[in-house]
Amino acid sequence: MLRSALLGGLTLFLSSSLWAQERNIVETAVAAGNFQTLVAAVTAADLAETLSSPGPFTVFAPTDEAFAQLPAGTVEALLNDIPTLTDILLYHVVAGSVKADQVVTLTSANTVLGEPVSITVNSNGVFVNDAQVIVTDILCSNGVIHVIDSVLLPPAGEAPAGDIVDTAVAAGRFDTLVTAVVAAGLADALRGPGPFTVFAPNDEAFAKLPAETLNALLANPDQLAQVLLYHVVSGSYLASDVLSTPALETLEGSFARISANDQGAFIENAKIIATDIQVSNGVIHEIDSVILPPDFFGETYKITVTNLTKGQIFSPPLVVAHSEAIALATPGTAASPGLVALAEDGDVNLLRSEIAGSSEVFDSVAFAGPILPGATQSVTITARNPFRRISVAGMLVVTNDSFFLAELKAPQATFLGKAGLADDNLVYAFAYDAGSEANSERCSQIPAGPCNGAGVRNTDGAEGLITISNGIHGVGDLDPAKYDWRGPVALVRIERQ
Repeated sequence: MLRSALLGGLTLFLSSSLWAQERNIVETAVAAGNFQTLVAAVTAADLAETLSSPGPFTVFAPTDEAFAQLPAGTVEALLNDIPTLTDILLYHVVAGSVKADQVVTLTSANTVLGEPVSITVNSNGVFVNDAQVIVTDILCSNGVIHVIDSVLLPPAGEAPAGDIVDTAVAAGRFDTLVTAVVAAGLADALRGPGPFTVFAPNDEAFAKLPAETLNALLANPDQLAQVLLYHVVSGSYLASDVLSTPALETLEGSFARISANDQGAFIENAKIIATDIQVSNGVIHEIDSVILPPDFFGETYKITVTNLTKGQIFSPPLVVAHSEAIALATPGTAASPGLVALAEDGDVNLLRSEIAGSSEVFDSVAFAGPILPGATQSVTITARNPFRRISVAGMLVVTNDSFFLAELKAPQATFLGKAGLADDNLVYAFAYDAGSEANSERCSQIPAGPCNGAGVRNTDGAEGLITISNGIHGVGDLDPAKYDWRGPVALVRIERQ
């Protein structure tokens, strides 16, 4: 019954096998009208003459619909990768004329590529590997065609010898990407074991960037590295894996969104034009645009400080967006002159000038005025990768040299549903002693209000190092009941705007 159904399937495709036998395999495929992609591939691979020769050959021919099932961009990529395309096409060809009544007696068949295909017959039909035979015995002058509903892919075999960088160099269309990878100091990392998935912009993609943007990136290795890492995902994700997730976490730290529509598959705004270029340490997918991290030009964050003390006034706090390579203050070390000025006088100008020329700082801003006990004030600052560390510091005014410090990480502008991140972050800030002045607790030595003293600095007995401040204890004329504190002194919130 099954054999009869298969043999009868020919009438659904051609009205007469005699009509087909007048033409060779290529001519028959052209005349049929639903093998246009196959014919284009055979022509591109320079196999048309071979498949028009006497043969005979048996071709398991995928229809245009079968090719359309491949991930977006795959056909275009194969047409630009002739060796791979040739291997795939030869994997569909068997030497000799093997008709349907012979096919159903086999468990495998050796292809011209040298790799066998499996033959399975069950109640659902006849299958070559996982492709179902849907029409049989289209007889041609130099062999026979059997129509299948999906494209056969040769077994992967051993991983290609080339790593990501070598493969990009050899391809010849990723020259700008390779230059950028080297300039950013990422070449060794992308030659490492990985595995990595790289969404690789081709040279045309980089050419779309304004010249000044590309030149600025090439001149700034740190910023360039962040952009490139936004194109890299840890792990090996084939096209089917990519399209099964709404977003992928990149090595830059942000999530890149994946989408698909009738125009193709996209990562952010870049179209994926070639997929599954497998290499020794991962996989490459070619894209037609450079994608920029969501906060590439910086994002605005609102910093809110609440004074939790019962009597201490905060000098206008300083907020700094910087990398994790630096810190405004580190307990156990000596305070910088700028930090001393903040802790003793509430003056942020020297500290801002100290950090102004640092390549590790992206932005700094001071609050407009002091923050009274129980009061709350806010200010905005701009941050982006890798400058996601936000430090907030201000003087506890009625002290010799105490200041509060909060360190937060700016929430990322990511695909939040996938990342499981909140849009804000909240920390308690503790008070520290700058170690630059003896803690006399005397108003005469505290220049700011409400003391308004002379501000004469007494270094005798100063600790010399930054330590946790232990509050006001009545050793001078400051009233502990009014000015002392225990535990955190401020509540600091950061919110992405």
